[in-house]
Amino acid sequence: YKDQWHVFLLAGLSKVNSQIVRNCLYAVLTVTLVFLVAKLASGMALDLRRRKEYEQTITSINEGLELQVRERTQELQIKVDQMLRLEQSLTESEAKYRQLVEMSHEGVWAFNKAGVTTYVNKAVAEMLGFTVEEMTGVRFVEFMDDDARARAAQAGDYQQKQGKAQRLETTLLHRDGSPVHVSVSTVGLMDEKGNFEGSFAIVSDITKRKKMEEKLRESLAEQELLLRELHHRVKNNLQIIAGLVGLQISHVTDESYKNILRDTLTRVQSISLVHEKLYNSETLSQVNIKNYIYSLLKDLFIFFTVDKDKIGIKFEVADVHIGMDTAIPCGLIINELFTNIIKYAFKGRDSGEITIALREEEPDGLELVISDNGVGLPEDVEIGKSKSLGLKVVTILTKQLGGTVEIERGDGTRFILRFKRSGL
Repeated sequence: YKDQWHVFLLAGLSKVNSQIVRNCLYAVLTVTLVFLVAKLASGMALDLRRRKEYEQTITSINEGLELQVRERTQELQIKVDQMLRLEQSLTESEAKYRQLVEMSHEGVWAFNKAGVTTYVNKAVAEMLGFTVEEMTGVRFVEFMDDDARARAAQAGDYQQKQGKAQRLETTLLHRDGSPVHVSVSTVGLMDEKGNFEGSFAIVSDITKRKKMEEKLRESLAEQELLLRELHHRVKNNLQIIAGLVGLQISHVTDESYKNILRDTLTRVQSISLVHEKLYNSETLSQVNIKNYIYSLLKDLFIFFTVDKDKIGIKFEVADVHIGMDTAIPCGLIINELFTNIIKYAFKGRDSGEITIALREEEPDGLELVISDNGVGLPEDVEIGKSKSLGLKVVTILTKQLGGTVEIERGDGTRFILRFKRSGL
C-alpha cells in the first residue's frame, strides 16, 4: 500500500470534490429556483394588476357600448315607429285615392312599355263595354281601329323619346264595334335612370261632343249655303236695279239728269260688288278690302271710259279683311271721291295721277287716303258744309263708320279718312 497511497488520496479528494460540486449545484439550483419563483410571483402580480386594468377598461368599454346600443336602439325604434306610421298613412292614402280613382267618372288607364294594360278603372271598362278583368293584361291597341293604332304608335314613340305629357283625341272601339271618341292625356313613367317603363293616361269620353260638333258643322254648312245664296240674290237684285237705271239713262236726254242717274248707278254697283265679293269669299262675313277696292276702281274706270294712258293710278292698299257693315260704306265713299276726281280733277289737263292708299293703324284702325295731282278743290268747299251730294254722302257715311275725314290742299287734293276696322 506504500506505493498506492496516492491512489487513495485521489479517490478521497474525488469524493470530497463530488460532495462540494453537488452542494454548489444544489445552491445554484436553489438560487435559480428562488429567482424563478420570485420572477414568477412578480410576473403574476404584474399580470394581476394588468388584468384588473384590462377588466376595468373592458368594463368601461362595455358600459359605453351598452349605452350606445341603447341610444341607437331608441333611435331605430323611433325611426321604425315613424316608418310604420308613414306606411300606415301611405296605405290609407293609397286606399283613399284608389277609391277616388275607382269612383271617378274619368277613365284611368295604365300600361307597361309593351303596351299591356296593368290597370284600368271601372269608368274605362264601362266606356268600352268590357269588365276590368277582361281589359287587364290586354294590349291597349286591341281596343283601337287601324287609324287610331297608327296615331298611338307615333304618340308612343314620341313619349318614349321625350317622356313628356301629351294630349290627343282618338277613337276607341266599343265591344259592339261602334266608335267611341275620347280625349286622352298621357304621361310617360320613367325609372330612376330615365328609362321608359310605361304610360299613365286619363281618358274622357267626348262622343257626345263630337256628335254635337258634327251637327253644328252640318248646320253651319247649311247656314253658309243660305248666306251665299242670300248674297247672290242681293247681288242679282242690285244688278237688276243697275240695269234698270242704265236703261233709264239711255232714255234721258237732259245731261244733268243723266249725270244723276250715272252717279246712282255707280253707287248701286259698288254695293253689288260687296255682295259679289262676299259670295265668293271663304268666310262670308269678311271682305278682302284690297281685292274689293281694286275691282271697284276697275269698274269705275270702265264705266267712265277713262284713258289709262292719260290718267294713271297708284295703288297702295294693305291686304286686310273687313266686315260687310264696314265694306259697303267704305266702298260708297271711294265711289263718290273717285267719281268726283274723274269728273273734275283733270279738267283742262292732258294727264294726271290718282293715288289710293289704305294702311292699318293701332289698335284697330284703318287710314284711307285718296288723292290726285289735279286742279285741286276750291277753297270755299268744306267737307261738312258742301252742297254737293257726293261730299254730303261722304260726310254721312264717315259718321256712320264712326270715323273722321280731312281735306288737304296743295298739289291737287288729298282726302284722309280714318275709321275702325271692326265696323259700325
